[in-house]
Amino acid sequence: MKPRAGQVSVDPSGLVVVTTTNVQAALAELDAAVGSGSYSDEQARDAIGAALVEGAGIDITVDDTANTITVASTITQYTDENARDAIGAALVAGTDIDITVDDTANTITVSSTATGGGSSETYEDVVTALTGKVHRWMFDEASGATVADSISSLNLTLSGTYTRAVAGLFGSASATTFGASAKAVSSGLGSLPVGGNARCFIVLYKSTGAGAKQALISYGPTGSTRQWFTGVINDGQSNRLGTAVWADDLALDYVYTEGGWHLAAFGYDAMQNTLAYQDGYLGARRPSAAINTGSSGNFQIGLSTNSDGQFAGSIEDVLVLDNWPEKRVLDRLYRTISAL
Repeated sequence: MKPRAGQVSVDPSGLVVVTTTNVQAALAELDAAVGSGSYSDEQARDAIGAALVEGAGIDITVDDTANTITVASTITQYTDENARDAIGAALVAGTDIDITVDDTANTITVSSTATGGGSSETYEDVVTALTGKVHRWMFDEASGATVADSISSLNLTLSGTYTRAVAGLFGSASATTFGASAKAVSSGLGSLPVGGNARCFIVLYKSTGAGAKQALISYGPTGSTRQWFTGVINDGQSNRLGTAVWADDLALDYVYTEGGWHLAAFGYDAMQNTLAYQDGYLGARRPSAAINTGSSGNFQIGLSTNSDGQFAGSIEDVLVLDNWPEKRVLDRLYRTISAL
């Protein structure tokens, strides 16, 4: 028997072979090949239907009245468990990496058992790379009232109640504690950025007081409108850090913990936005008028230049920059102390 249009053929043993994806076309070919009535449409449908295999969620229906074979799916969506199993199967566990599919908790957990590694960058590494350093006071002298400037010659003089060589982050005698009326004052402004120039004061400190206002750094002519700048903690708000320039105050939303070591930064950028940073959090605001800290007055640490806002706690390091560094640079500094 001669094959017709690639639909029906007969092998040497006499078996009729139907090869098609179109049932109606196959039936037409079959009729033409074997003669109408020799092999009915219904028999062909039954034979083809019997050869198809149903599976989970798959139904096959042979309808002799409608002359159809229907393949239908009852699967409407993956269940959560199906999805987890599929995703879990696609994830590949590796060395020190475990993957756990938990149908009861509805979770897929990827965990690492690896230890060690990470950056070996130190606080001093980051400080060394900082640009625009103009002053630095490390507060690590064994005794006396002098706090030496390791970059320039603007030494500070301590007064009030203070204790030298107390435990800090970087040693058992690397910090100075500030008590009643304590402050460290300069004899001038030295190379401090003045006027409206960009600046940044970085302070490594530990607060033990709970005053409404504690000045970490302050400079400019006392009482002069818009020429007085201070970086404070607890600026009228419980355990918050901020800045004050006359009537323009900025307070971070971040609430810090008393008694621990913190990294704070205060200042202005080149656009004169007031900035405050602490432990990874950065806040900024636009002052209501131009800033001009002038070129006279004092610089002091631990008490504001108008003698309010006494700081209580320890200070280990104060840096002054003639620019405001990017947040990622301050974050690098903070990461080096947060790991200690």
